[in-house]
Amino acid sequence: MGNNIKEIYIEEFKNDPIYRMVRDSRLEGYLFPDSLLEVETNKTYSTIEVGKFIGRKDSTIRNYFKTELLDYIDPEKVGNTYRLDYINIFKIHMISLLFEKGRKNKSEIAYELGLKSGVKIGTGDDVPEFIKRQNHEIDNIKQYLAFMTKRMQVQDELRMLENNRNDKNIQLIKLESKIELLKSESNEDKYFNAIATAVEELSNMELENTKLIKELKEKKSILNWFTKKEKQIDDNLSLSNPAERISEVLKTTDEQDRNQEEIRKLNEQMNELKEEIKVLNQAIIEKGNELKGSTIETLSNNQKNYIE
Repeated sequence: MGNNIKEIYIEEFKNDPIYRMVRDSRLEGYLFPDSLLEVETNKTYSTIEVGKFIGRKDSTIRNYFKTELLDYIDPEKVGNTYRLDYINIFKIHMISLLFEKGRKNKSEIAYELGLKSGVKIGTGDDVPEFIKRQNHEIDNIKQYLAFMTKRMQVQDELRMLENNRNDKNIQLIKLESKIELLKSESNEDKYFNAIATAVEELSNMELENTKLIKELKEKKSILNWFTKKEKQIDDNLSLSNPAERISEVLKTTDEQDRNQEEIRKLNEQMNELKEEIKVLNQAIIEKGNELKGSTIETLSNNQKNYIE
């Protein structure tokens, strides 16, 4: 019967305001003790028997019947006694949980049930003057609390916007640093100067070797001289090979292209960040104006007294 009665309770009370109040108070773990699951749906019980099911005194249960909660519990009255079915029992159990575990009082529970219509002590022309003053005081407190709640909310929103903007400014600075580093690594003048120097050296070497070859042709009969000049040509080629240096410089072209592509992407990210920061700046201005509009001066003198 245990699991079955539990399912019945859940289905029966799924839209019940007190059941919802118990759940909102995080007391679900106390809702279905083993003893309560022994209740039979086709029987009624005395207050003494109910006390054993839910672990409460008979007098405690009967005290509930002397309050406005009686209409909610709705037990069957037989003569001077009450008979309670599984529905009545579960209602009493939930009310007890809210009293003992949820720290709720009768007025709060009754208000949840719609059995009480507010907090004011009295209204109307026939209400004593001191009660009217108390009601007026309550209104001032409510308005002040609403004002402070709204003000703190606006302050929190403003703080979040400013923090977001600061984060994006930091990201922007990091991107700028990265772009500067890539630009320094991609110094085109350095590469072009290296190529120009190598080309000039190659041109000078070709001129010198051409001159030596011409001298060789004119003085072939002098063997020693010929051998000496030929060695000078070889030395020129081995000591300085600008053609190889040009080739090495040209190999960096791909790296240059990659760096330029990354710089382009980083610039796009920077532009997006700048637009986001621009939007945040506008939102911060608007939120700041909203905060200025909710100053203490907007309160009445009576409401200002609660600041101290």
